Amino acid sequence: VARSGGRYIAYGCPGSPDIIAIVPPYGKFLGVELKDPLKRTRKETECKQTLFGQKITKTGGAYLIAKSLEDVVTVVSAIRESQSTFPKI
Repeated sequence: VARSGGRYIAYGCPGSPDIIAIVPPYGKFLGVELKDPLKRTRKETECKQTLFGQKITKTGGAYLIAKSLEDVVTVVSAIRESQSTFPKI
C-alpha cells in the first residue's frame, strides 16, 4: 500500500509476500511475509497469504511468515544448505 494525493493505493496480488527473493547459488524462489509479532493478522488477510504461500511451495519455491530477522536468516541458511547438494551445471 502506498499513499498518493491523500489516498491509499494498493498494489500487488492479494496475499502476495512483502519480499520476493532469489536465493543463490541455484536461484530458489523465496517469498517472505513480514509480520509484527505484537499485532494480530485479520483472518481474511491470513487466508489469502496462506493460499499464496501454498502456490509458491507447490511450484518448488519457499514461503515464510517472518516475525524476526532471525526467522529469515534461518530459512535462507537452510535453503542454501539444501542447494549445496544440487549437481553443478
